Amino acid sequence: VDNYYRLDDSVAAHAIYISGSGGTAEEVAVLQAAGAASLDRVEAILNQRVDTLRRQFAGYRPEEMAKLEHPVIVFRGETAILVISDGPARAASAVGAL
Repeated sequence: VDNYYRLDDSVAAHAIYISGSGGTAEEVAVLQAAGAASLDRVEAILNQRVDTLRRQFAGYRPEEMAKLEHPVIVFRGETAILVISDGPARAASAVGAL
């Protein structure tokens, strides 16, 4: 995880799925903030990850960029959920149903 996300004390717990091949941009991350005061930092961590992926895939696999144009980031209380997929509307609906 440390190679992909810059987690710090603002994150109390996490679960992250990263495509094993590295050849696609699909990713799911669930970050539990250490408290309400940490929510902005948690959001920044997720946005930094999306920005990193955009830079990586722009030159490596530009066809993956469509997935990165519409990442789904949803907050449920002190939990932040990031989904990068080729179906952002479906992902948003699924996350919204949680």
